[in-house]
Amino acid sequence: MKLQMKYRCLANQQIMVFCKLKFNKNRVYVSDSKLEQIAAEQQQDKEFIDIITKWESGELPFEIGQSYDVRNGVLYRIVERNDETLFLPVVPRSLIWSIIGHIHSKIHHLGYIQTLHSLYGLYYAPGMRKAVKKFIENCPVCKSKK
Repeated sequence: MKLQMKYRCLANQQIMVFCKLKFNKNRVYVSDSKLEQIAAEQQQDKEFIDIITKWESGELPFEIGQSYDVRNGVLYRIVERNDETLFLPVVPRSLIWSIIGHIHSKIHHLGYIQTLHSLYGLYYAPGMRKAVKKFIENCPVCKSKK
C-alpha cells in the first residue's frame, strides 16, 4: 500500500490535499505477525536491547541515532531509496534466513536480484546481499531449475 498525496492551489490561494491509497497486488508486504516475531527476537538480542535503550535515552551519537526509529517496540532503520524515506524493521541475525526464505518463496523463486529487490523494500539487515546470495546458492528449488 502506498499513500499518494497531491496538492492543488485553489482560486483563493488555499491548498487542498488529495490523498489516495495505491495498492500493488504484485508486491509483498510485511505482515503484523512478522513484525511481532521481529519485535520478540529484537527483545531477546543484547545488541538490539543496547541500541534501543541508547536510542530511547538519547545516548546514541546523533549521526547514528537519526538513522533509527523505535515504533511499538520494533527497531527500524531509516533509509532513503528511490527518492523515498523508508522505515524498515531491522531483522535480527536469528531471523534473516526465515525472512529471506519467506520472501524468496513468495516471489516464486525468481532468483537473487528479485529476492534482494523485494527484501530491500521491506527489511533492513546488515550483510543482506551476502546472506541472499548464499541462500539462493543453496535453495533446492532454484538448484533443480538449473
